[in-house]
Amino acid sequence: MAALTGERDTPCLHHEFPINYGVATNVKVYNGALCMTSATGYLVPAADTANCKVAGRCQQTADTTASGPNGVVADGVASADVMLGVFQYDNPVGANQLTLADLGKLAYVLDDHTVIRAAGTVNSIIAGRVLSVDLTNNKATIDTRVRAV
Repeated sequence: MAALTGERDTPCLHHEFPINYGVATNVKVYNGALCMTSATGYLVPAADTANCKVAGRCQQTADTTASGPNGVVADGVASADVMLGVFQYDNPVGANQLTLADLGKLAYVLDDHTVIRAAGTVNSIIAGRVLSVDLTNNKATIDTRVRAV
């Protein structure tokens, strides 16, 4: 799947208080996106990228790209609130699709709105624990507070 190109109304079943993160330079993190901290500690859209950790669901759009409201800004100049909690993300059909057999197991990041089973991922970035799977609508509910089982 491709990364988000706009804000997303990501369903939330439970969330913690928001934490404010500095945003990395030259990225766009959309409201509703699954996001993570980079190796340098700044917020970026979730992707299968080495040395990153899922932070949770972004609560507002932050744009530090050339087309953003202030143009390209340095790491941490812009910030965004992020919530840990239980959110529903896309679950693509195919070999990496999460199924009922994955309940209670870890899900992994494919992109900023898609979670998958571990097989086939390059860096195996943990998104959280699988709480439910909706195979009819290709969705999976993930607890982003859980980093291990």
